[in-house]
Amino acid sequence: MAKPGFTLVELLAAIVIISILAAMTSATVYRSKNAAYLAAMQSDLRNLIRAQEEYYASSSIYFTNDPGNADGATYTKSADGLDFTPSQNVVIKIRANSRGWSARAEHENRSPDKFYCAVFMGDINAFDPAEEEGVIACEPRKKGKKK
Repeated sequence: MAKPGFTLVELLAAIVIISILAAMTSATVYRSKNAAYLAAMQSDLRNLIRAQEEYYASSSIYFTNDPGNADGATYTKSADGLDFTPSQNVVIKIRANSRGWSARAEHENRSPDKFYCAVFMGDINAFDPAEEEGVIACEPRKKGKKK
C-alpha cells in the first residue's frame, strides 16, 4: 500500500503554477499603480487649467512659480495665490508670461524611470511633451491607437 503524500514532481508542478500566477499578478499591480499615477497628474493639470483661468480673470496675469525650486510650487488659497493644491507626491512646475502659461507635472513615486505630463495655454515656450494648446500630453506616450 502506498504512503499518503505528494511526489516531488507534483510539488514542483504546484510551485511552477504558483510562480506563474504571482508573476502575472505583480505585472498587473505595477501597471495599475502607474495608471493611477498618470490619472493623478492628468487630473491635477485639468484642475490647474481651471485655476489659472480663474486667477487670470481676477488679476489679469498668470500665476507662476520658480521652476528651479526643488520643492515644487507653493500654492495658496488666498486672494494672492492660485486656488490649487496638487495631489500627494505630484510636483507641478509652472512658468508664465503676459501672453500665456505652461505647466509640467511629475509623480515622485514612479520608478525606475520618471514620466511626466505637460500642458500650455497661450503664447509661451511650453514644457515637453505638450504640443497642442490646452491638450494634456504625457511622456512616455501610451502605445496603441492614435486619435
